[in-house]
Amino acid sequence: MSQKGLIASYKFQEQRLNVGAELVADPSFDTPASWTSSGAGLVVTGGNLVFDDTSNRYIEPAVAEPLTVGMVYIFSFEIANSAGATGARFTIRNQAGTEIFAEIAETYSNYPDGEYSLILTCSQANTTWRLYINTDGDAFEMPDVSIKPALISDLTPNSNLMSIYGAGFTTDRKGLADSALDLDGTDDYLLGDDANFPTGNNSRTFTAWVKANATQDSWAEIFSYGAQVADQAFLVSVNDDSSSGKLQIGKWGLNSGQADTSIADDTWHHIGVVITQDGATDVTIAFYLDGVADGTSTLADVDTTLDGASQISTRPGNDDYWFKGAVDEVKFFDRALDATEMLAEYNTYQPDGALNTGSLQKGLVAHFPLRSKYNKHNADLLPNPDFTAVWAPTNVTVDSSIQFTADAAGGYLVYGGIISTGKTYIAHMAGSVSAGSINVKDGTATNKVLTGTFDEVFIYTAENVTFNFQLTDNGAVAIFNTLILEELTSADITQQGNHAEVWGADVQADQTVFDGTNHVGTVNDFNAVGQGEFIISLWIKPDDGIPGGSECIFGARESGAGNDRIQMYLGGTGVLACWYKADGNGTTAQTLSPVFSDGAVADFHHMVMHVGTTLVDIYLDGVKQTLHGTSDGDISTAIKANFDLAGYKPYIGARDDAGTADDFYEGGVDAVRIYKDSNKLGDIDAFVLALYNKGRS
Repeated sequence: MSQKGLIASYKFQEQRLNVGAELVADPSFDTPASWTSSGAGLVVTGGNLVFDDTSNRYIEPAVAEPLTVGMVYIFSFEIANSAGATGARFTIRNQAGTEIFAEIAETYSNYPDGEYSLILTCSQANTTWRLYINTDGDAFEMPDVSIKPALISDLTPNSNLMSIYGAGFTTDRKGLADSALDLDGTDDYLLGDDANFPTGNNSRTFTAWVKANATQDSWAEIFSYGAQVADQAFLVSVNDDSSSGKLQIGKWGLNSGQADTSIADDTWHHIGVVITQDGATDVTIAFYLDGVADGTSTLADVDTTLDGASQISTRPGNDDYWFKGAVDEVKFFDRALDATEMLAEYNTYQPDGALNTGSLQKGLVAHFPLRSKYNKHNADLLPNPDFTAVWAPTNVTVDSSIQFTADAAGGYLVYGGIISTGKTYIAHMAGSVSAGSINVKDGTATNKVLTGTFDEVFIYTAENVTFNFQLTDNGAVAIFNTLILEELTSADITQQGNHAEVWGADVQADQTVFDGTNHVGTVNDFNAVGQGEFIISLWIKPDDGIPGGSECIFGARESGAGNDRIQMYLGGTGVLACWYKADGNGTTAQTLSPVFSDGAVADFHHMVMHVGTTLVDIYLDGVKQTLHGTSDGDISTAIKANFDLAGYKPYIGARDDAGTADDFYEGGVDAVRIYKDSNKLGDIDAFVLALYNKGRS
């Protein structure tokens, strides 16, 4: 897919935020004259801000850069040598004593020793800002403080950064948290530059993923730039008729015709507007929705004139017409893309699970990347802050934090009944140990030793059904300010949301590795596929190409005798095999010859099981394999009619649940996809080859 002419590109992920220039004149407290204190007890000395807990105090920059109301900032700071259990306690106020940032207003949040970075929105006018320390705070030092504007990066070389005004982040179309722009329809917007943007009636293309609220206000602007003069702006909006919610183009004072289909339905859509120069001043307009043409129009006397700014969610002047909903992956080209390119844009970035003709997403009902970046965290399993009802504490104080007190016998906490044997969890712990160490156990073996100041996230694979923290060194004292335990699941990035529970498998950056004793099991059953035709596609890298016994790579299996099942195997002789059975009867498809050599397989290979109307086929690296016998893979009408796996979950790395130790797989697996209604996918050989050519992405 060509990116020729791409002049601006934005992805809205909180973790990818850029920052503007430093607004603190002396962020490292190197120059005492750069700061003004309200009195003794809060001073700048030795490269530190030092608070000795004498009384209520504040400190402010001697020369301050005013913060802009509505603008989002990154507030970073470090706390050291805090004297009390609460750590540092402060808020930020303006010269009138009013909290500037609502997120930390009046709370005097506790900050133990460590480094912090907060995303905050300025809510009050100010000429200066003050670090305000409350009366009952404990002594501490602050070696560094920083305030910088939060910015969205332009992914093109033009570097057209956008400032954030009020907008936050939300879940994107793939279920990834904090990975799309969240706009409230009231006053949230982004503001950038318009350098290199098309002028006059020159051709251009705008594309984006949007999730427009169904109650959209009039003329909800998605993207705009240009002058506030008739004919001189370029506006992409949701139509002013709130009952239609259709895409339209404006030029300040006159809007074009509109697209054919409403997008104001609280659903992710890929939208596109292609402007093609038509004569000296006119343009033709082609609308696209989810990769398909969605109406055309014309607009006369277009004379877009740059005024130094571009906007997302409002029009030039930032005066109104706010968009309500979510936006992601905005692109702007200085040329007109054709229909093939628009479909390619959609197919590259579309939401997995969408049913669209001509794409590898049609019929996709499950997609497990099986990579750590798609790890999904769930609700905290540990009660917080009141642990007393369910924990068994010894020599431990439980209040707004967990505090281990010095004792010759050592203190400990045990929490039972929440951890399933073999399941994988994510533990996040922050706090400090003043002496000795804390051992984090799962009932028998130590998984983690914590010393000093800690803020760690680590994978925790249970061996028992208790969660145990034990202070092992005599005289040690420790405090936990954060204690979170979550089940680890691997995300299904389709709209089905059938996320997979991890049972001991090692989820890595580019694959999940199975050791012959563990597996990944989905939350929901196989019923989304039903009794029809389907495809299971995955990438494998076995530890041994000819294992000692059969290893099940993927399975869904009814329990008991005479069961229904589907299974994808690496056989003990190095062949690939697929089972499809109903009521204990059915077929086994097996490759005629071994597909791998003995020993570790060097590279990943693409394996596909296709269940058609009357036959099960096996593909390896895009090629249909010759089966062992003439009747291999044959499916009778009765078997197809009786096949039913409703209520039974698919498993990766095993044939069924964790209680069955047979046939576990050893090796890597990546990019598992399940398609339903494969009879609607056209040429299956071509479809599978396209899947193979797509690779593991």
